[in-house]
Amino acid sequence: MKDRFIIGFVSGVIAGILPNIFNWSAYHLHLSTLRWADFMGALVYGKKPVTIVETYFATVYVYFFLGLLGILFSYLIPKITSKNYLFKGVIFSLFIWFLAHTITVLFKVPELTNLPLKTALSNSVSAILWGLSLGYTLSWFDNRVKTKKGP
Repeated sequence: MKDRFIIGFVSGVIAGILPNIFNWSAYHLHLSTLRWADFMGALVYGKKPVTIVETYFATVYVYFFLGLLGILFSYLIPKITSKNYLFKGVIFSLFIWFLAHTITVLFKVPELTNLPLKTALSNSVSAILWGLSLGYTLSWFDNRVKTKKGP
């Protein structure tokens, strides 16, 4: 697979698996009051998802959004050198996390303002996990493309 767009999208989606597991686990262990699906649901529906179908649909949107961010990261990496993918992935993910939370506060999205510290910490850990996973996955794809011989 040599298409940077596809590699970025797939990397973003694959990278979302580990942080989503952590995010849902933290929510069910009461270490967080908000899942990424809740965040997306508030943006898509104007409220947290209530039904299983709403939660599923919001989760699909989460992965779609992570894929889009993966595309952005995959095009950004060659512009700033293709070294230290993990560190750059973490910085990128924390920037996105900060930007997303700042926008929801500035626009006073009802379900997403006044978050407790445990939720902010849990979401930042999820973002760091996504950034590490994104950096690793994109690096893996890039190395595979570089070492692949033939047309």
